[in-house]
Amino acid sequence: MTSSNLVTRSQWLRTIRTLEKEELELRATSPSWGTGPVDLLSVSKWANREQTHNNVIAWLLSPYGRHGMGVRFLRYFLEEVGVGHGLSDETLEGTVVEREVKGKESIQDIVIYLCNGETVVIETKVHSGERPGQWDDIVEDFAGRKKVRFVFLTLKQGEPQSLKRHKIHIECISFQSISRALKKCLDEYESKRRSLEPQPLGLETIRNYYSTLLDELMVSDQFFQPKTSIPIPGDMARFYLKNEVQINDLFKKISPVARGGAGANSASLELPDSDIRRIKQWRNLRSEIPSIVRTLGRSIMDEKRLKAGLGKDIEIFCHSESSSPKILLLKPSWRQSKGEVVDHPEVAIGVEWQEPSYTFEEAYMVGVFFPSYETDFGGSLSKNKNGKKLFELLKGKNGYRHTKWWPAHRRARPSGDYWNNLESLRESIFKLLHEEWQAHSGDIDRLIGRN
Repeated sequence: MTSSNLVTRSQWLRTIRTLEKEELELRATSPSWGTGPVDLLSVSKWANREQTHNNVIAWLLSPYGRHGMGVRFLRYFLEEVGVGHGLSDETLEGTVVEREVKGKESIQDIVIYLCNGETVVIETKVHSGERPGQWDDIVEDFAGRKKVRFVFLTLKQGEPQSLKRHKIHIECISFQSISRALKKCLDEYESKRRSLEPQPLGLETIRNYYSTLLDELMVSDQFFQPKTSIPIPGDMARFYLKNEVQINDLFKKISPVARGGAGANSASLELPDSDIRRIKQWRNLRSEIPSIVRTLGRSIMDEKRLKAGLGKDIEIFCHSESSSPKILLLKPSWRQSKGEVVDHPEVAIGVEWQEPSYTFEEAYMVGVFFPSYETDFGGSLSKNKNGKKLFELLKGKNGYRHTKWWPAHRRARPSGDYWNNLESLRESIFKLLHEEWQAHSGDIDRLIGRN
């Protein structure tokens, strides 16, 4: 072994000892040294799906659900939406709750039929947007019923954007209402914990779902206010983000066999088994990163900030139920036909975050979303003359990366001690989005804008 190799190995060993010391100090002093989510829906990757929340909420609302709460959650929920005043528990026990109620023009998420003739129609949006005319269709499907209360349940108490043909009140609530109703139920049972009254069968399930609302959907007062601080939860996550580069470099230096692969590597670093195990444990801490990426990604869904200075007619599309969630901005004139219903706009400017396959510093992509005809998402626009011309123009711009889905994009990179607070990265994403809008919206207007 040459002296240069000895120096290199010595440097790596000092890095290991430094990281080891920092970890041990954190373990000794940190109450939050732990990894992974605590609620089952987050563990199973189902916590961001609308269908999941609709199923749980409908189960909680049913007086005869095996949660064992009877009408308690139903009553507290009805208080949140201003329905069912003065109804006794005995009357509420006759309530019928249905999922996926099919009408002529819509399929309604949850419908509550009360014994006094009132009907509560609930439409839920977790991270997705409304289709054009969706709320008009819902209203028309229930036009024949008297005493109908329409409820729009979203993360941030959003107003309906698809109600154009009808003037009718929609009760807009957030998941904070669900959280409050659940907390009242849990507080009630906590006050009776020392009594002889049996606990409900589903109490632990209810507590677990309440944890999902708090941790995964960030249902708290702070979530609905302008953010001045986005702290990273847990010292393990902060430890990994602070030392991500060194940990990844160390992981690359240990042999493929030690990493779990096969073959030889002349550049591998000979280390004791204890150090190899420690490096692999540090590397496994990256499992904390996807939830942080999602948290920051969701925090970008701030309509006021997204539209600031871009014009009042800007449309926002959110697509969260995939491994690459995205928020997309576009002008109505970029649609290829008036009133077109699309899940993915054919062209837009936005941000996408990629959870599993990138380091944290590579997670956020900002630029023009325009899937080419070679992809599954490529529409008619990507095949026509002007669409192809736009794609090639975007792909050829200097200073940008390009893929078949994002022909012109950049990566939003954190700066400073971002492992303590993500607000600076969030601000840089907003800034990049507005810069990309100024850089590319004119080209999109000129080549494919519909007048």
